[in-house]
Amino acid sequence: IVAAIDARGELDNTVFVFTSDHGDCLGDHGLVYKFSSHYDSVARVPLVFAGPGVERLGVRDPLVELIDLGPTFLELAGLGELERASGVSLGPLLRGGAEVLHETVFSEYGPRVMARTEDWKLVFYPGEEYGELYQLDRDPDELYNLYAMEEYAGVRGEMVERMMDWYGMTQGRR
Repeated sequence: IVAAIDARGELDNTVFVFTSDHGDCLGDHGLVYKFSSHYDSVARVPLVFAGPGVERLGVRDPLVELIDLGPTFLELAGLGELERASGVSLGPLLRGGAEVLHETVFSEYGPRVMARTEDWKLVFYPGEEYGELYQLDRDPDELYNLYAMEEYAGVRGEMVERMMDWYGMTQGRR
């Protein structure tokens, strides 16, 4: 592909992006495939950029969302922002400037919603009395669900509040 684009003289005008819509458990948690989970093995996917406008190469691990791709492509193409876009451009990360674009990222699968920060993940099941809460800095494999534990009620409430704020902001854009 690179050789064909180079042969057309468009290599300096092409951005390459590699990503996926979801991962697979591949044995994590005794599961294969994605099984509608929000475990990191499913929700975290590779996102690789190369080309003009991409100054910072290397492995980085900031919180980003795939919905950020649209605004990013518009910026890289030199076009304006969409008026009601939900994502934000990853341009500052690609230029090596910003280290953080999102404090919290979100994912939906059916009625379930995930809110994730660097250190915490909440999976909320609307209408249900259970959910999932993981302290990722201490439990990166998401093995110990803290959702029902009273000592984590404050964190659970904060994560639900973040999710509800996000939900309220995004519903008007659909």
